[in-house]
Amino acid sequence: MTGQIPDPLSPGEQLLPGYEVIDLLSRGAALDVYEVYSEERDCSVVAKVIRPDRRDVPRVHRRLLQEGRLLQTLAHPHLVRGSAFCTGRRVPSYWSRR
Repeated sequence: MTGQIPDPLSPGEQLLPGYEVIDLLSRGAALDVYEVYSEERDCSVVAKVIRPDRRDVPRVHRRLLQEGRLLQTLAHPHLVRGSAFCTGRRVPSYWSRR
């Protein structure tokens, strides 16, 4: 891939309406993982989103959706449980309680 990799969102920016970035937790080859504040849930949640430069890669979309769906079905005290999917400028994404 050529070109410049877009910067991740900064603290205080809105990931989606009602979800404010607190911190970038991780930046991988295809995904960014943020700690965000959810106004609806009134708590900190983790959001995993596709990087802007990888939005057009179908495999990345499929893998993220597969992971999110799987996390919504699992229930174990040592696993994070996925709580929602959303669409927005960095689609798809999902988040879970921190």
